[in-house]
Amino acid sequence: MTWLVREFAGALLAGPWERRPMIARLAYVTNLPEAGWIVKLVAAVLRKHGEPPDHEALTDWLYSHRPLQRVLVDPEIRIRRWLEPPLEMADSPWDVPPLGSRKELATWLGLDVQRLEALADERGRVREAREQRMRHYRYTWIAKRAGGHRLLEAPKPRLRAVQRLVLDDIVAKVPPHDAAHGFRAGHSVVGFAAVHVGREVVIRVDLHAFFASVSRPRVAAIFRSAGYPREIAGVLAALCTHRTPRDVLAAAPSREWSELAKLRGAHLPQGAPTSGALANLAAYRLDVRVAALAAAIGASYTRYADDLVLSGPRALARAASSIVGRIGAIAHDEGFALNFRKTRVMTASDRQRITGLVVNEKLAVTRDEVDRLRAILFNCARTGPAAQNREGHADFRAHLLGRISWVSAVDRGKGDRLRALFDRIRWDEAPADATDEDVR
Repeated sequence: MTWLVREFAGALLAGPWERRPMIARLAYVTNLPEAGWIVKLVAAVLRKHGEPPDHEALTDWLYSHRPLQRVLVDPEIRIRRWLEPPLEMADSPWDVPPLGSRKELATWLGLDVQRLEALADERGRVREAREQRMRHYRYTWIAKRAGGHRLLEAPKPRLRAVQRLVLDDIVAKVPPHDAAHGFRAGHSVVGFAAVHVGREVVIRVDLHAFFASVSRPRVAAIFRSAGYPREIAGVLAALCTHRTPRDVLAAAPSREWSELAKLRGAHLPQGAPTSGALANLAAYRLDVRVAALAAAIGASYTRYADDLVLSGPRALARAASSIVGRIGAIAHDEGFALNFRKTRVMTASDRQRITGLVVNEKLAVTRDEVDRLRAILFNCARTGPAAQNREGHADFRAHLLGRISWVSAVDRGKGDRLRALFDRIRWDEAPADATDEDVR
């Protein structure tokens, strides 16, 4: 209801401070011409405010106006249209394209206004279409290693191209916090983990349903901070967020109710190119506050997507419970939640592992992972790759190259030896000669 009251205040202030124009503006945005409650509301506003107040003052007064509160319980009372022309774009602190109207936004994206509104799907008509071909996303439930499932929501090519343009020319221009290492150029998981090498204590916490926790209003606020007027920020946010259809949620393999509830609302879809960078920006205040906490206790802090890591002296181990509790309170205050089951407090006597890397004395891929990959490559060379693709990867060759590149980024020597094994694989399925000596 707060959002609706703010929009009412905006409509009342968007033109002459006179009875008839004010009634007309409220009637226009609600699509309720000459409704009795609108006439009475405007009269009450003019009695209270002889001159136009600022937006916040009018919003506060409207929110406390009891006759309006009784009206707003009716679900049919809502914003159905936006006033035209939109506000001009404010000066932006970043070099983003100036877009002051839907037409300008559509032209910039290479679309007409009708196609733009269909892709944004602000009213959810396309989302709930019965025919899958009419929808803008494809859906896949993927099993998690630790149990449960996550939903991959992949935009179809037309929407993906639009999101990629928004990412490259707008979202990527807005800098996240220095502690954020995921989903940004020039940063990687290696840099994220390297900060914590050789520390006496490493504390790792995990955010629950990271992408799904970022709502459409939060995304719109990010675009507003870039200088875009409210309407354009709303359309951009609609292009980058999504409500999961009811039939997709009904087909969920497991009933993780807290996450399913978030998926019902407009959220960042895991699978869209814009989601990672927007999630970083949504977590900016979280990063600021956790970084301040870390500095206060003599620790270092970095974040990679939903993984938050603090490291420092031995005293952190004794205070770990309090530290995690304070991080949890900050996360809750910023609209996120910790997955306490994944919290780990690792001392130097333990294997300190974060995002698949060991950070005890130097940065390293775990020996088990390297050994498994070496065995797969050896067997691929000996018996052919088809027999080793037990998980059914659509492009097994690219999958293996990706795993080798991951090792190479951390340890070039091991990566080169694994690549030499890979080069012995014959992808026409005819096995190459290989001996045990080749894999040592």
